[in-house]
Amino acid sequence: MYVKRFGVNTLGRDIACGDVHGHFDEVDAELERIGYNKAVDRLFIVGDLVDRGPKSHEAAAWLAKHNAESVRGNHDNHLVNYATRPKWLNHKDKGAWFKHLDFRDQDMLVDKFTELPVLIEVATKQGTVGIVHAACNFDSWAELVYALENNFRRKSHKLVMNECFHSRIRFNLKDATPIKDIFAVVVGHNPVPEMLQLGNTYYIDTEGWRPGIGKFTLLDLNDLKVI
Repeated sequence: MYVKRFGVNTLGRDIACGDVHGHFDEVDAELERIGYNKAVDRLFIVGDLVDRGPKSHEAAAWLAKHNAESVRGNHDNHLVNYATRPKWLNHKDKGAWFKHLDFRDQDMLVDKFTELPVLIEVATKQGTVGIVHAACNFDSWAELVYALENNFRRKSHKLVMNECFHSRIRFNLKDATPIKDIFAVVVGHNPVPEMLQLGNTYYIDTEGWRPGIGKFTLLDLNDLKVI
């Protein structure tokens, strides 16, 4: 699946969370702090659920526990393609945790992560918010969606996917050009000490996966303010 779409939440809040990297207990503490209620609130992760942290193997169960959704990050995509990524499997801070799982648990995680979309669109009262792990490198969100869903020839499909998972071009250039055809874009992947807004792109990977150094940012998608 390339794009997963959600209508307006008329019952509660829509909340985006930065990269998790297996630190689910710390996210749980933040969700408790803000009174997250999975019966009415919706939680969206900007990707990179796994690697580095102690509980990567619990990623699928944690998503189900909170009725949470996530786009696929570059670390998540390594898991999907693990059979061709031996370096990932043998890296102590990355795929080593996966290599030691029971085969059935491996298959379950691969199946779950293969289902993760590249993009999420959330309708809000102010407009549609797009979520992608790393970047939208098109001038228009609609063009990115078209490129993914229709194998658009301006760029190869593989290149577009890789940019969604890996690109830091806009971030490194501090490019504040607004992305057209979308109210806001929320991304992770690019570490920042505090949430950073460049144009209508919001960077929320504040390195909560580095205990004692970073923190988890929870962003209300309806007003685009940190909770």
